[in-house]
Amino acid sequence: MKNITVTREIPVVGNYDVVVCGGGPAGWTAAVAAARDGARTALIERFGFLGGACTAGYVIPISGFFKNGDRKVGGIAWEYIGRLSAAGGAQVEYPRGHVSVDIEYCKLEIERMVTEAGVDIYSNSCIEGAVRDGRRISSVYFVNKNGVEAVEGKCFIDATGDGDLCAAADIPFIVNEAPQPLSYCFELTGVDVTTPLMRDCIHHNGKVPASQNQVLHDFLDEKHKAGEAPLFGGPWFNTELNGDRLAVNVTRNPASVLDNRAYGAAERKMREDIFRIVELWRENFPEFKNAVVSSTAANAGVREGRHIAGIYRLTGDDVLNAVGFPDTVALTTHVVDIHRTDGGEQRLIRFDKAGHIPYRSMITDACDNFIAAGRMICADEIAHATLRVQACAMAIGEAAGSAAALCAAGGTPVQRLDTAALRAELVRHGAVLE
Repeated sequence: MKNITVTREIPVVGNYDVVVCGGGPAGWTAAVAAARDGARTALIERFGFLGGACTAGYVIPISGFFKNGDRKVGGIAWEYIGRLSAAGGAQVEYPRGHVSVDIEYCKLEIERMVTEAGVDIYSNSCIEGAVRDGRRISSVYFVNKNGVEAVEGKCFIDATGDGDLCAAADIPFIVNEAPQPLSYCFELTGVDVTTPLMRDCIHHNGKVPASQNQVLHDFLDEKHKAGEAPLFGGPWFNTELNGDRLAVNVTRNPASVLDNRAYGAAERKMREDIFRIVELWRENFPEFKNAVVSSTAANAGVREGRHIAGIYRLTGDDVLNAVGFPDTVALTTHVVDIHRTDGGEQRLIRFDKAGHIPYRSMITDACDNFIAAGRMICADEIAHATLRVQACAMAIGEAAGSAAALCAAGGTPVQRLDTAALRAELVRHGAVLE
């Protein structure tokens, strides 16, 4: 392979206490938390809107707020749900506590919360690299229509999901040899949801034994075995509350997001799969005879990319046994959900009590001003398969933002942060830590 060498000067367009990379569930909550705690905060996001998995990936419901009827995620995440509900953009599906949302209301409400907090947003900007001086990152640079720009900071949060800042700053990370598969979610309109086939499965409240539609699953399984339908998972449906839009999760592809060519090819394949699957439904189920693919997600949804090589690797045993930690900063409640890459099945492991997320799993020995947030924290396969859902990611994001603000204010390395003070700050803002 031929290489080229380019030398250039990059303008520094801002200097901040906290720089957050990625505006998904963990990123925007981290930015709000840091700004509310008094830190001058920047948020860098590749799309022109915030919200990530939900707003770009059409992943709904927003899951993981409740365990056994008790709410285990509070703070900024629950405030967000309250604001959405008041605007008609969310409905908590009791008793399970999953939250049905209107994707467009989510975009608007997140934008409002971030701007109200005083965060500087660099949207439509892709992380290109970082400058690391020994044990500290001094700046990140990104590309947009202005060219290449940089911001400096005292503390940096990687909330890209896939560890893009981690890789750019040469911070050690781990990649699972068999990461969970991709899915390309989409919207359907024109579906008759009044019949028993669809009536209950569009609300994830526990009225049906499984969240997937078993009738449609069995139908697709038969067609797939006959070579008439593509690889699939689910299917899972969810109402978007307003109008007759349904969010649909049914496609599946084993490609890695960390391989650009493979990821792009997978998206193109799954777009074909979307229309093939909907065609089969239209032909075989009267509920779908007027169904229209009204929108596809901005990109294929990713369940797993890089994980930081953290100070502590959270394990499945920790989560399943509800092991507590002195530095617990968030809780995880969602069933362990491991999707197979070679078929439409899942491995589900249920646990009785909320699992604990320690701050130590969000930081590394290698860098003094770097914090990971969301699904890329240091965790094994089983632990990751519960904490990767959006409510937990938002809780982790808030913890990262508050931690970064405290470290920036005190000039404290992330490894020496007083976690008791961090926990107290989180609880003061409504977080649930036990």
